[in-house]
Amino acid sequence: MVTKNQLVKAQLEDPSLHDMMTGTKMIKYPYQMKDGILCYVKYHPPVLVIPLSYQDQFIKAIHDHPMSGHFGS
Repeated sequence: MVTKNQLVKAQLEDPSLHDMMTGTKMIKYPYQMKDGILCYVKYHPPVLVIPLSYQDQFIKAIHDHPMSGHFGS
């Protein structure tokens, strides 16, 4: 489980997100800060922008969950 503080720290440390997180680069649609976390808001509800350091962990958690995947043939 990743805490909010860990996620924000990882977003700040991710080179591809750093400029948006620090305000060096203006955040434009479809991205927006929500409660201090960078989110992709094109979908409803908005989705978290997962920093590179957590992508494998998030993908594994989503795809390994018993309710994920396809049923039948």
